[in-house]
Amino acid sequence: MTQQVIEYSEYRHDPYFDACSSVRDPGFRETLKAYYPHCIDGDRVRCQVSGVVGNSQQVIAAHLIPCKSPDILFTEVGLLPRQINEGINGLLLALNIERAFDHKQVCFVQHPLHMDTIVMKVLDMEEMSKRPA
Repeated sequence: MTQQVIEYSEYRHDPYFDACSSVRDPGFRETLKAYYPHCIDGDRVRCQVSGVVGNSQQVIAAHLIPCKSPDILFTEVGLLPRQINEGINGLLLALNIERAFDHKQVCFVQHPLHMDTIVMKVLDMEEMSKRPA
């Protein structure tokens, strides 16, 4: 999958995504490593957005749809609730990107023309200005 930052969108409040969990499941990280084997670099993993390589404290296993989301949200995006901890519902993200995602400053969507491409949209321009060079 190819990742890129393409545009700014105004944040729109969505109650489905207000239910974030701060509990980290180490098993989910292993699931994502198996689902995205190209991200493994020895005993470390590569962020799928920035390319940063790090350990479990630097590159986080992030759920795209939070664990506490209502079942209807899964069906709206073509998943089943039982797929919450499957690789299709996650990305390996550098800590700063994962925090921005948790705080609704960025989001990830499928590219409309290239279905194998994930696009990161910046919802908070202030966060975009903090990007490392």
